[in-house]
Amino acid sequence: MPMLTVHIRVRERIDPHWAEWFSGLTIKHAGDGGATLAGRLADQSALYGVLSKMRDLGLSLTSLSCEYGEAEQAGEPSPRSCESAPEVRREENGQDGSDS
Repeated sequence: MPMLTVHIRVRERIDPHWAEWFSGLTIKHAGDGGATLAGRLADQSALYGVLSKMRDLGLSLTSLSCEYGEAEQAGEPSPRSCESAPEVRREENGQDGSDS
C-alpha cells in the first residue's frame, strides 16, 4: 500500500508536543517563526484530517507538498507526485497570486 509523504509549512510556530495530535508528523521550526510538519500518512484522507486540525487551530498554511511512494524492500519510498494536492504558495500579503 503506498504511503503519502507530506511537507506542510505554516506561518505560525507549533510546539513539538503537538506532533502526536498531528498524526505523528515531525515538527521543525524555521528561522522566520514558522514551522514545517513532515512525515508519512496512510492516505489523502489522513492528510485532510491533519489539514482540518490546522484549520481548527487557525494556522496559516503557506505551502503543501506530497508524494505517494510504494514501499520497496529497502524500506525507501518510490515517490510519485500527488497530483490532486498541488503545492500551495502564498504571497506575504496572504494572497495566493490568482486573479479570482
